[in-house]
Amino acid sequence: MKKTIGWGVLLMLLLSPLRLSADQALIIYASGGEIEIHDTFGDVVEVFELIGHCLGRGDTLITGEDSFVEIQLDPGRSVIKIAENTTFQLQGIEAKKESIFQVFYGSVRARVQKLSKAEEFGIRGGDAVAGVRGTDFGLNVLVDREQEDADPVTEIFCFNGKILVTPTFELPEQPAAADAAAAEGGLLLSTGEMVRVSRTDPEAAYEPFPISEEIRSYWESNPFQGRKLSDKDLAPESYRLERSRKQLTLAGSSLLAAGLLMEFTGVISLAAGRNSDISDSFRREALKNSGIALVSGGSFFLAGSLATFLRSAALQRRIDKAASDSER
Repeated sequence: MKKTIGWGVLLMLLLSPLRLSADQALIIYASGGEIEIHDTFGDVVEVFELIGHCLGRGDTLITGEDSFVEIQLDPGRSVIKIAENTTFQLQGIEAKKESIFQVFYGSVRARVQKLSKAEEFGIRGGDAVAGVRGTDFGLNVLVDREQEDADPVTEIFCFNGKILVTPTFELPEQPAAADAAAAEGGLLLSTGEMVRVSRTDPEAAYEPFPISEEIRSYWESNPFQGRKLSDKDLAPESYRLERSRKQLTLAGSSLLAAGLLMEFTGVISLAAGRNSDISDSFRREALKNSGIALVSGGSFFLAGSLATFLRSAALQRRIDKAASDSER
């Protein structure tokens, strides 16, 4: 009885409405042909239309030569541009609460709308974290790929506003000259300033300097180009349906695999319980009982899998109908 209740709770959790605040992260611009999206398991996500594609927590964007992507976190708010030859991951997105991203290699630029005290926005790169409340800034993570185990160099630059730069390693004692520019827990950058953070030169984290002409020129040549999407443009219901359909398909596959495994194990247990070569009658009875329980549980999971796949198919029909209606 307890097992049945446990399976019922699991099934209800899997079939319950799925909410992902990451539905707010959408691709609004893409150029170039070398763009890949990997899910949280590292598998390539097949995308037929990049513009409007919804990105989820743990998704990784990889751009190749001359390829750029822009993502919008929610209507009218922050936009991030991922430059060419960059590996960028969405680590945590909570609408109007917390947005954390990771740059493993390459360059990004972000325009963040002014946030409230309860909201956080940060980009991690190399050995530093750039936290903002509302600004226009960028980040480069440079790694010498020819040198094994080379420490990354993180360049953080502020085009407008202020940035709190926090190294992820312990800095040497702060020089007196840096007192005015430093903030509690890190270094405060102002408009027009940049800083380099590296374990090989930790003192440089205390030495902001004007943004280099190379960086300014690069982003002037590659400005933001995507059109911000409004609530009407985003059609959030369509994206929620697609996200829910994918989650239901995954849940159905998990239930199917669990059900088949339980059925298989149950049949083996039943066969062993009917084996007359086992002289211990108590053991045979226990094997038969466990086999019956496993077969029953497997049937329950298989029924749940069927119900989940039917819900997924129903959502797919709604998505297809919405797509055909929009084309008319």
